[in-house]
Amino acid sequence: MKSFSRISRIAPLVQWRLVIAGIMIGTCTLAAAGESPQAPAEPLSYDKLIAEGNGLMKEGKLREAFSAAAEAAKLDSKRFEAYALTALILYEKQEFNDAAAFLGKALERAPEEKKAKLGEIGKMIAAAKSAKPATPANPPKPAPLSKEARRKLDTLVLITEEADRAKTASERETLLKEFIEKSETFLAENPDEINVWSLRAAVAAELDERHLAWKAGREIVRLGGADSDDPKIRKVLAVLDRKGWFGEHEPGDEPLSPKDFVGKWDFLPDGPKTMPSRILRSYYVEFGLTEEGQIRLIKRYMKMTTTGGDSDAEMEFEAPGKSTLRHLNPKFRSTDNKGTPITVDSVNYLTHQSGLTYVTLRITTHYNTPSTTSTYYALDPTRKKLVELGVDDVKVSTELLNERLRKGMYGVKVAQ
Repeated sequence: MKSFSRISRIAPLVQWRLVIAGIMIGTCTLAAAGESPQAPAEPLSYDKLIAEGNGLMKEGKLREAFSAAAEAAKLDSKRFEAYALTALILYEKQEFNDAAAFLGKALERAPEEKKAKLGEIGKMIAAAKSAKPATPANPPKPAPLSKEARRKLDTLVLITEEADRAKTASERETLLKEFIEKSETFLAENPDEINVWSLRAAVAAELDERHLAWKAGREIVRLGGADSDDPKIRKVLAVLDRKGWFGEHEPGDEPLSPKDFVGKWDFLPDGPKTMPSRILRSYYVEFGLTEEGQIRLIKRYMKMTTTGGDSDAEMEFEAPGKSTLRHLNPKFRSTDNKGTPITVDSVNYLTHQSGLTYVTLRITTHYNTPSTTSTYYALDPTRKKLVELGVDDVKVSTELLNERLRKGMYGVKVAQ
């Protein structure tokens, strides 16, 4: 493969905008545009959480709005408003299948006098689901690539050529993973390179990276590839179609259930892991179910040794439980922490968005001034690997999940 032809981006999908002013959800009216919900001094009630969620949604803060709706549903799962709000949020995110599912839950719980309004939302979701992007017959050519972009493109070509000359399957796999990593950066800056998307789809399919292959296929369709006469593009799309990865909706993205998370997940099944300035000696998370069938945290445990000369120390964290720190150098022993309480403030019932299902833990460490953090855990599509997506990580996404999986940053279920 010596060069790539290029086709420009087609016109984007028409953005469906919600018109929600004046629609009443239960006892709460949707917040007025521009109104910012005020943080209360005490825990929010169900109605206040719904009002706050509506306000956040109007401001475009969909993730925060989703969390507010989730908290409301956790307070009272028999009311319909939280599910209706979630459906509207997912509609705004153009996740129409999930939006329809949550609207169905709202309809199951709503009183008769509210079902007509919910039915209007249902029609709006159905119309959005049936909308199809238009494909121009002759897409205009994009501007030439910059010198830096051409150099990056040459690098991608070089990697594929080396992969084709690889003498072992392991060597080829390493090169293909390098292509996946470097092409992600290139396509983020040059999203209309249809042949790079095609090659990325082929490589992802060979590596059995379902999400990456499906996403690349959707980009090919966006750029008019479904109507292309290029045999390479047609072959790639045929491969995706045969695997069941070519549809409009990501395959296998059905929401997981709390039962899928139940069990003990060991992040160090093969022993200690050395990281910069620390040795992680033990790390596991264990989930169970409440009487209502919702997810609950049994224990989150971590033990590590930090290395830094005189300040070497052993640290242990257990939630719910305590954190301890023991300095290995006797002259620092006076600052040892011998048992700071750790409380689990909440375990959000599973969040489903963008083909990802994850649990959110809110944990507070009561050392001097209490410090609260949120940690996210998601399962991979096979339901066999649990990935920690970070503490207060704003990039909770399937892309981050797949990146952590490729780097081996996940826990495996312990047989019990």
